[in-house]
Amino acid sequence: MRVRSNTWANYKKKAPLLEKDAYLYQLDSDEVEVTVQKPKEQEKKLVIDVTKLKEGMMEKKTADVLPKTYEKPTQIVDLHIEELTKNHRSMNNAEMLELQLNTFLTKFEQAIASGMDEITFIHGVGNGVLRQEIQRKLSGHKNVAWFEDAQKEKFGYGATKIKIK
Repeated sequence: MRVRSNTWANYKKKAPLLEKDAYLYQLDSDEVEVTVQKPKEQEKKLVIDVTKLKEGMMEKKTADVLPKTYEKPTQIVDLHIEELTKNHRSMNNAEMLELQLNTFLTKFEQAIASGMDEITFIHGVGNGVLRQEIQRKLSGHKNVAWFEDAQKEKFGYGATKIKIK
């Protein structure tokens, strides 16, 4: 069988089951040799073992990939920089904030993926920059039912409790 660009139109038909136009080639024998030639290139021969192709198509596929399991974070996550890294003294404020926000997002996504109902993030009082960023990311988030300052007796205004949908 020779497959050339000028003969492709001869093989264009409606594909069974798909009901779409496709290039159909019948593979009846045990081995089919296909010669493909593109313009300005040499001919390339491709040998197709039909029995292997049929076996591969009839073989039942098993799921090799197991469903992902997500690490369930603790109910209370401390975002104080001292808890996240040992070398925080060499970091500037922007780097510290970035690390804290990345940790927040990672733990929050893990909480959603693992099916937690609630999670509390301790961010401290300070200037309120981390608290504002956390609450900005939470407002309008599709998986957040509500969020509020958590247990004022225990954390003061330095923690945010999140109710996950």
